[in-house]
Amino acid sequence: MGEALPLFDDDLNCILTVVGHSLASGTREAYGSGLLVYHVFCDARGVPENQRGLVSSLLLLSFIATCMGMYSGKTLENYLYGVRAWHVLHGLAWLGGSEEIMSALEGASCLAPPHSKRPKCHPFTLAIILRLRSALDLTVPLDVAVYACLVTSFFTLARLGELTVRSLSAFDPSLYTTVSDVCFTEDCHSLKVTIIRLPRSKMSPSG
Repeated sequence: MGEALPLFDDDLNCILTVVGHSLASGTREAYGSGLLVYHVFCDARGVPENQRGLVSSLLLLSFIATCMGMYSGKTLENYLYGVRAWHVLHGLAWLGGSEEIMSALEGASCLAPPHSKRPKCHPFTLAIILRLRSALDLTVPLDVAVYACLVTSFFTLARLGELTVRSLSAFDPSLYTTVSDVCFTEDCHSLKVTIIRLPRSKMSPSG
C-alpha cells in the first residue's frame, strides 16, 4: 500500500457533499430523520461515539427493538438505511445486512401500531377522472393544466410526482419537466405522438 493521501477537512467535506448528492432530496430528509433518532437512542443508552460508527449488529438490533411499536415498518427500515448511508459516507463497514437484522425489521413491521401506517390511496379510474372533468372549466387555463396533467399521467402510467411540483419555490428544471421537454413527432406508423422527457424519475435518477 502507498502512503496516505494528505487530505484536509475541506477535501473530506467535498467528498461527503458529492457522495451525499447521490441521494434524492426526499431520501436525504428521511435518512436524516433516521440518523437523528439513532443518535438520540445512542445518547439515551450512553453509547460512546466510537461505537456508533462501525455499529455492531447487537446495537442495531437493540435500536430496532427500542423503536418497535412507535414507527411503521417502512419508517423504521428507512431509519436503518439512514444509519447505513452515514456509514457509507464516512467509509465505514456496514454490518446491518444480516438475517437477524432483516428478521427484526419484519417483526417490528408486524408489531407497528395501526396509526403509524398511512392508508393506501385508491387509484384514479376513468370514472373519477370524468367526475373531476365535470367540475372543471376548460376555458380557465389553470383548470386546463390540471386536467391535462391528470389525463397525461393516467394514460402514460406516470407517477404524479414526476409531472407535478409540491410548490413553486421547489421547482428545479433539472428535476421537473419544462415546456422544452415536450415535443411532437410521428411514430413508425406515421401516427402523431407527444413525447414528454422526464429529467428525473424514481426508477431512473438521470432521466
